[in-house]
Amino acid sequence: HALLAVPGLKRGKTEAHETDPIEPIAIEAVLKTKEHLRPALRAMVDFCLLTGCRPNEACSLRVGEIDRTNPSCWIFRPKHHKTAHHGHKRLVLIGPKAQDAIAAYLDCGPEEFVFSPRREELHRLEERHANRKSPMTPSQSARMERARLRIRARHPRDFYTTSALRRAIARACVKAGIPAWGPNRLRHTRATELREHGLDNVSTILGHSKIETTQIYSEKNLKAAIELVAKVG
Repeated sequence: HALLAVPGLKRGKTEAHETDPIEPIAIEAVLKTKEHLRPALRAMVDFCLLTGCRPNEACSLRVGEIDRTNPSCWIFRPKHHKTAHHGHKRLVLIGPKAQDAIAAYLDCGPEEFVFSPRREELHRLEERHANRKSPMTPSQSARMERARLRIRARHPRDFYTTSALRRAIARACVKAGIPAWGPNRLRHTRATELREHGLDNVSTILGHSKIETTQIYSEKNLKAAIELVAKVG
């Protein structure tokens, strides 16, 4: 109660470190970065960009948590999100383009994470094997099996963290010769693209909490938001 009585810090009024506002990232920079990312990470970037979801929401996405009742707009309801402690609900609306981005990663069990570093590494190993021009010797087969075991040991959690995604993007930016950018900026890019369709739709799609508007108001705009996502995302 004592902490609640303390007023919040005001920008420019204290010596506390102040971060710069998060700016949208140019699509050209996203495209250059994607050229140096593995397929699963490229799909994750596309998913964040097309849905406007937070990076941690993309990382926690499981196959069985996607409601595919409406073919034109799937819905993902994250169990943990930024405004959960306020009692707000969070819906990630997945339109046709975002569905295409993750379609190749849904062929697994409902409890599996959509984006899995372990499955990505195993896929890379199988891809190298399939592209071989000569048959494998017994010793080479044994080395490949040892490589599979190392991959399973290296990725025990079987899902990407937001830090891993951020580091992968930073490395790709270095290879592309452009300034590094963070995955949170994809959400702001999406917000900028959707702004012409009305702030209410943007708020519903991105899950913004409003100061003077209740969650009921957001629910009233859900139908309009779903129709918009079915057309543009």
